[in-house]
Amino acid sequence: MSVPTVLFVCVHNAGRAQIAAGFLRTLAATGSRAGQGIEAVRPIRDEIRARVEALIASLDPAA
Repeated sequence: MSVPTVLFVCVHNAGRAQIAAGFLRTLAATGSRAGQGIEAVRPIRDEIRARVEALIASLDPAA
């Protein structure tokens, strides 16, 4: 079985590509539905977005 290669390229914020790569590694390790089409992936995307938004909201910019 061959292992696919994925390249993440981001031109606006270098951190996004690393975050995307981390999400892919995590999803691949858990046997995620990623790769089964957009309808299978959307719930995962929405959960990740909610977690990231909650994390950002919890940050204290004055700290």
